[in-house]
Amino acid sequence: LRNTVNQKKSELQKSIAYLEKAVELNPDFASANENLGIAYASVGRFSEAIPLLQRALKLYTEEKDIARTRDNLSKMQAAASGK
Repeated sequence: LRNTVNQKKSELQKSIAYLEKAVELNPDFASANENLGIAYASVGRFSEAIPLLQRALKLYTEEKDIARTRDNLSKMQAAASGK
């Protein structure tokens, strides 16, 4: 079990690195901003995650993407405030 947990953490860190690079290369890539925000939130980095989701929300044009991102942002803000 410990190996599985460590493997998942390692995979998440690799994902974060790839997503950071994607956002660096294309700051207007909405889904990269959203996914990086979700990845940051999953490791407790809410202060970095929330602005990324706010940015993705401004970049998306499809209502389904906007609704999903708005929902994720709401959950993240609640988690960040301890609610």
